[in-house]
Amino acid sequence: MAYFIHKYHVTSLTDNVVVVVVVVVVVVVVVVVIVVVVVVVVEVVVEAVVVLVIIIIKKILNRVYSAHCALAYKSVAEPIKKECSMRITSLEMI
Repeated sequence: MAYFIHKYHVTSLTDNVVVVVVVVVVVVVVVVVIVVVVVVVVEVVVEAVVVLVIIIIKKILNRVYSAHCALAYKSVAEPIKKECSMRITSLEMI
């Protein structure tokens, strides 16, 4: 603020108040913009991490169910075959 007062030869009390108000408004606007940008970036990163975790879990479950179903088809257990096909179908819908 002293910089603005010296640069623009501010002398009266009214001019001082105007300079203070302008500086405060500029600082508030800059802080709000920085906070909004940080919040948006954090939101995008969190969303990306959640999507990656869901994809990884889906792949792991798919492999587990596939292995389970392969064993079921070898043993020719009808109830397990039906359950496996339903689980794999539900995983593919995610």
